Amino acid sequence: MLAAGMTVTLAACSTDTAEPAASGDQVITLGTDDTVRIQPVIDAFEEANPGVKIEVQSGGNSYQEFLRTRLASNTAPDVLRTFPGAGNVAGVLSLDAADALVDLAAQPWTSELTPQQLNLFGTEDGRILSVPVGALALGPVYNDQTLEGLGSPIPQTYSEVLALCDSAKEAGKVAYALFQKGGGVVPTYAMVAPLVYGPDPQFTAQQLDGGVSFSDSGWVDAYTIQQEMLARGCFQEGPNGTDYNAAAALVASGDAVATFAFSDTTGLEDISPEGTTYTIAPFPTSEDPDSRYLAVADSNGFGVNANAKNKDLAMKFVEFIGTPEAQILFANAAKGAPALPTDEFTPEGVNQQVIAEYQLAGRTAAWPDQEWPGAEVVQSIDQAVQSLFNGGDTPETATEKMDAAFEAALQAAQ
Repeated sequence: MLAAGMTVTLAACSTDTAEPAASGDQVITLGTDDTVRIQPVIDAFEEANPGVKIEVQSGGNSYQEFLRTRLASNTAPDVLRTFPGAGNVAGVLSLDAADALVDLAAQPWTSELTPQQLNLFGTEDGRILSVPVGALALGPVYNDQTLEGLGSPIPQTYSEVLALCDSAKEAGKVAYALFQKGGGVVPTYAMVAPLVYGPDPQFTAQQLDGGVSFSDSGWVDAYTIQQEMLARGCFQEGPNGTDYNAAAALVASGDAVATFAFSDTTGLEDISPEGTTYTIAPFPTSEDPDSRYLAVADSNGFGVNANAKNKDLAMKFVEFIGTPEAQILFANAAKGAPALPTDEFTPEGVNQQVIAEYQLAGRTAAWPDQEWPGAEVVQSIDQAVQSLFNGGDTPETATEKMDAAFEAALQAAQ
């Protein structure tokens, strides 16, 4: 849900991209919105299986519409790129409601799934419908060269965040380029990782049962921190009118030290002076460095179309995606980490190393929207942060409105 709206991600074209299969090849088709990340996995599978050809059908930025149209006409690809949970029409649970996916529970990789992955890629009755691949992080992404010029380290505590804000102002810069126009959930997700979802991974499950709420949780603290940082001058002028591209330009030029983005910083590097590097880190919300959690999620999954033309071969390919080899190939292409951690993974970049370290330490937290009952809740966050920065809401009233949106989405889903 998040990555679709930010240019930091790699976009695929909206046409079928594969070369025609040779006569005599066994062919399976694969639908996705991003050919770049899955291509190394396809290449490895075809090399290990001579005579097999995987034809990619890319829906690009219109993938969800592409997939639903193809499913309705029974022309969908054999293997389907899925999203975790039920956040959109290509989400695992949404596709399950349409009886579109095959149960993969007998495949060997399923024993490695975490409880959260079971919730996002499976069903309550024990079926597993998609193999997760490509763990990505979100959080503050620092321009290493700008940070070095200030003589400041990456903040490890909240007081160090405020100190960075002061140092940046003294140098005529801003610490964090914030973007509220078009959606401002990424900074908030980075902050609720240590305040809510890291310490309490079952928070959303309890929320669905009516046991907890946004307004009686660390969400209030996250919004309070944002207001404190605004008053301290940590952000540029007019964050409510700044979109992601403008915020990225500020950090790329060195006018801002950091922005909030994903661990794949390719998009930022592309618009920065040659040699500019970026490092992601968890956002500290307290004075205890050991309380930090990194917001990490499996942004991709692949399942088998229930009406696949070549179901057996499609099942074999999806099983391959669950192997360490394929998980590593995808992770490197995505500049992330394996969704199914493996000792065989050697990070190729600093940000991959950060993800792997926090995975190993058990210090990762979910992107909360993946388990929410509907997109209305995300929209309520966008409205909340805009209103907070305009002075129209307090952290308490903003989270009360989010509670109302959550309840409405839950009722609509039942």
